[in-house]
Amino acid sequence: TMFPVCRFHSESRFVLCLCSTLEARAMFGVSAKKFHMFSLLDSEFVQADLNFDLKSVHLFTVFMRNKLRRAGASQGFVLCAQKGSSLHVTKCAFLLGAYMLIVRQVSIENILSSLNSIKEHLVNIPGCPYQDIITVQDYLQALHHMRSSQWISFDDDLDKSNETTLDIEEYNHYSSTANGSIHAIVPGRIMVMPSPKQLPDTAAWVDVDGVRNFGAEFFADLLSSEFNASVVLRINDDDSLPEYDELAFDDHGVGFENLSLTSTRLHADLLRVTDRVLSLIRVAPGPVVLHAGGSSVNPYLSIVLCTCLMRLFGMATSHAAAWLSMACPPLSGAPRGPHAAGASGLSSSAAT
Repeated sequence: TMFPVCRFHSESRFVLCLCSTLEARAMFGVSAKKFHMFSLLDSEFVQADLNFDLKSVHLFTVFMRNKLRRAGASQGFVLCAQKGSSLHVTKCAFLLGAYMLIVRQVSIENILSSLNSIKEHLVNIPGCPYQDIITVQDYLQALHHMRSSQWISFDDDLDKSNETTLDIEEYNHYSSTANGSIHAIVPGRIMVMPSPKQLPDTAAWVDVDGVRNFGAEFFADLLSSEFNASVVLRINDDDSLPEYDELAFDDHGVGFENLSLTSTRLHADLLRVTDRVLSLIRVAPGPVVLHAGGSSVNPYLSIVLCTCLMRLFGMATSHAAAWLSMACPPLSGAPRGPHAAGASGLSSSAAT
């Protein structure tokens, strides 16, 4: 019996089979001895969560490097994803495709062509901001853009002498909720942070019901000393003022602006806010840091960020949405549909 198989043309040692390990051994016959076979569906990378993010990519690249080191240079690998949940199979294809791109340095054209053999078993990835339909191919194209632009380095695969390249370990550290949940969208240019909280004067952070809340002083000091940030932008969907003292940023040499959106003139306000953000990113010597304010601003923050990725860094719409979802998971799950249509109009308008 033959099962769906994905082979990478220039890396025949790595095979993704949509079957169990027992079925793969039977299918490969005598050749099975040349391969190390294991169930990818049973691994922590797929079972623990279905996040399509940079952390899971990093963990999988480390996992595969360790497997390769133990197995030896001549050993092949059959990664089994027994047919079941289509989303689980899609996660397996994403992880292996990311590994082939980042570590094995297989071309994006080769990877996308190889995935065609199992494309009917792959599904669209839910939870992306800005776009209704995002595929695993879009995610891999976004990773290709990240790698080509040297935004984030996975171990030794990129030139770390580039001062704007962020090491994946640094990314994981600062994006942790225990360390501020600061996400680099484009290292050295665009970052996203949570909204600071008003805390007692002596507290840098306070844990409430298992959630760590950080004050403006903590973020101001970190953004100034570690990232040399230029300005913090608060994008909110009403006329409310920040619930923290924004002067903390000024005290550390970081600018601050409050950019409001109103429901009565939302499209015009989105154009105005996006134009302002684009202008600041173009001229600021350090990162521009954005955070959401108000009650439901995350969809609009996602729209602004995706527009910046398209206008300033040449990313296609779906690739920008996929990258934003990978680089800043807290923004995933933003409403789509009408917002996506509005953002497409925003993209062309903001370009003028």
